[in-house]
Amino acid sequence: MNIFRALTACLFAPCFAAFATGAQAGEEWFHATAPMAQFEGGYGEHDADFGIGYSCSTVGSSLDIDLKGNHVGTGTGRIMIDGTILADAPITFNATRGTTRMAFHSSWKESPAQRAAYDRVITAIASGRAMSVRFGDGTEIPVSLKNSSAITSCLVH
Repeated sequence: MNIFRALTACLFAPCFAAFATGAQAGEEWFHATAPMAQFEGGYGEHDADFGIGYSCSTVGSSLDIDLKGNHVGTGTGRIMIDGTILADAPITFNATRGTTRMAFHSSWKESPAQRAAYDRVITAIASGRAMSVRFGDGTEIPVSLKNSSAITSCLVH
């Protein structure tokens, strides 16, 4: 995994340790826990330009999908799970990092409907077989969901 993904996916020391030891080689999901109910992980390929990072604690939960380059296009991205549209989301370009991001964030302070919408995304990723992420310019990235089930640690109910 490149340093770009390491810094955007990881918030806690255990994940940095996983990167340092090369614990996630190839395309696969990785997960880590830290004290005080903190969880994080993601999906990525070593030195890839695409990655998914999630993290959560008692404050909130986030799922970020990043792709190097400007892929904003229409300004809306789409996630499909097992061929079914799961969610459309706004996407942004960060010129400093040179990346396009589709982000899903939630906290326990949001309405029940907002938390339920976020949880639907997390649950679908955990229980699906394959995900497709489409960015605003039409770039589409396939993602295996094998071993993604630990992401349910970040449900906000």
